[in-house]
Amino acid sequence: MLRRLTGSVLRDDREIPSHKLDRPAYCYQPIPPKMGDSLTTQILTLHPGNRQDPLRGVLDILTIGAGGSSVDYEALSYHWGSPALSATIYIGDEEAELLITESLKKALVGLRSQTSTRKLWVDAVCIHQKDIDERTNQVRQMHRVYQSAYNVIIWLCRPLDHSRGWDPALAFRLIHRYHELAIRQPDLDVQKLSWSGRFSWLRAHGLLPPITHQGVVSDLFHCTWFERAWVVQEISCSRKATIVCDDGSGIDYDHFAIGLKFAVEKQILAADSPSGFATIDRGYRKPGNWSSALQMYAIKSQDPSTSKGLLECLQRFAGSQCSDPRDKLFSLYGISELPAQTELKNCLEAGGLVPDYRKDVTEVYTAAARACLTTGSLDILSQPCLRTNRHPGLPSWVADWSGFKGSESLGSLAATGKYNASKDSLASLRLPSPGRCEIEAFTIGTIEEAGMDLRLRSIVINLPYTSQPLHLTFFHARLKPSLKDWKKKHFGDAGYHTGEGFQDVGWACFSATRLAYESQWFRTRLRTRNYRTDDEVRDVIRRFIEVVSQVNGVATYLNLKHVAKILMMGIELIRAVRDGPYDEQMARERTIIVTDKGHVGIGPFNTSKGDKVVLAKGSKVPLVLRRRTTKPAEELYELVGDAYVHGIMQGEAFDETKCSPVALA
Repeated sequence: MLRRLTGSVLRDDREIPSHKLDRPAYCYQPIPPKMGDSLTTQILTLHPGNRQDPLRGVLDILTIGAGGSSVDYEALSYHWGSPALSATIYIGDEEAELLITESLKKALVGLRSQTSTRKLWVDAVCIHQKDIDERTNQVRQMHRVYQSAYNVIIWLCRPLDHSRGWDPALAFRLIHRYHELAIRQPDLDVQKLSWSGRFSWLRAHGLLPPITHQGVVSDLFHCTWFERAWVVQEISCSRKATIVCDDGSGIDYDHFAIGLKFAVEKQILAADSPSGFATIDRGYRKPGNWSSALQMYAIKSQDPSTSKGLLECLQRFAGSQCSDPRDKLFSLYGISELPAQTELKNCLEAGGLVPDYRKDVTEVYTAAARACLTTGSLDILSQPCLRTNRHPGLPSWVADWSGFKGSESLGSLAATGKYNASKDSLASLRLPSPGRCEIEAFTIGTIEEAGMDLRLRSIVINLPYTSQPLHLTFFHARLKPSLKDWKKKHFGDAGYHTGEGFQDVGWACFSATRLAYESQWFRTRLRTRNYRTDDEVRDVIRRFIEVVSQVNGVATYLNLKHVAKILMMGIELIRAVRDGPYDEQMARERTIIVTDKGHVGIGPFNTSKGDKVVLAKGSKVPLVLRRRTTKPAEELYELVGDAYVHGIMQGEAFDETKCSPVALA
């Protein structure tokens, strides 16, 4: 049901550029309260026009019934881009000005018909963004807006920093072919073909793009739309969705996702890029690439495997971006209303996590951490905690989701699924106040030494190929103390307390954050490629550690033979990392740690001497704590982060009788 909403006009010279003062500013009217289970919102009727004409339209009241039937309007899913309100749409008969972003203007101009009106629901227009109460109420019901629309339009624009070879029409034609093959030949196994045979097969089926458009499919995923937090809800809740690009080309989203999934699983996409899998398969866990599209399709299809708790959903979409950090949580609310997401819904209800913009970031994130802890799992404490860009005011045990970017890996040790440091003990915790958390734990050692950086991946990826070996060599040579001295001090001739040697312990620390299932994943998916196996990469890294441990200050670099050996070993290491299954799995934001008990492992990059390593009931991994107070009567600790300590990760050192309450603030 539609009713015309006649907005009054209001002039506010502070918000309107000087060259636009000839028109009144549009003033939103309150949306009438909903009746029963119906939803009341606004809908934009976009007037026809040519590309050069100003944008014009009217806002009407739309009532959506409780039945969930399709309504005659489309919902827009797009990337806001720059928050600057530098464009205008004229609303109503008086043509009052409503300021919008340039990215929204481009989308509306591209979608506007030349001959007829078009009904669109657009969040930036249909929700009064400055009215906190209206924004809160509308966001709580936004999933119903997308469920009731007969079509959701996904608007993709040419990335500003990636224009070469941009041809969405060609990319969509290729994906259409992938979809056709998925329907006609679902059991196709291209991996059985040789590399040259695969190219011949792709050419025969019209799946090889021109040489000038190599990577045309993967280029689509440079669009920032795939990085937005809200698009997961918008697509997952839709009945039907259509991707539309700024060149007028488009494709049904289900066909897009099915074709993409088929091409990825069959390794057809490797021919789409000059560097093969390096630009496609390597980023499979990043929210800003094709995996996000596949995850949204799985949720939309009610795939039971997508039913996850709050922590798992936050980890899955941690890198998704939003202008308001609270939306990292609020954007999951609509997903929880889907039938297959009961576990997520229960977590959100337990934490009272409904969208409410009257709450600040600290309150929202703390409520999320408490909700995760009340499930009986301490995995939320394994998230990187004391980051340098941490939101101010958060308790140390509360994960800060605002700082993660699309290209970052969380690096949670608990998420690897490999460890069980506290055996099968049950978590014992108290939440006496919003800022306090009490766990039961005991100390296994105090940090005696820390500071040997393991952030190898950022060096390997961000430097020119030819400079990497030399940089790696000097990088390791600068370590104080040197690896040679460090090896002698902590290992000696007897080796580690487990009986293992220096290389084995070094390898274990180096690969500690690698997910448990990925080794088999690479073996089965990439068996036809010349990728190195786990054992081969392990051997390379072990030999590299051994070579650089012989570094002995300036004298090493006066010996050309030794320098050449290190450089060649560095080149082999880089090739192993680039061509093996460990590129995305290197320990990031980690440092080597040694305790006063002789334990060696890795901890957060900001671990300091004197920090304590503890084992807590119900925790899969050790935790690093830092004393916050000096008063004996009030022992408070900050959670620095989780740790890998070699030799105790399967419960070898856990003793429940030693546990006592530890307060975290």
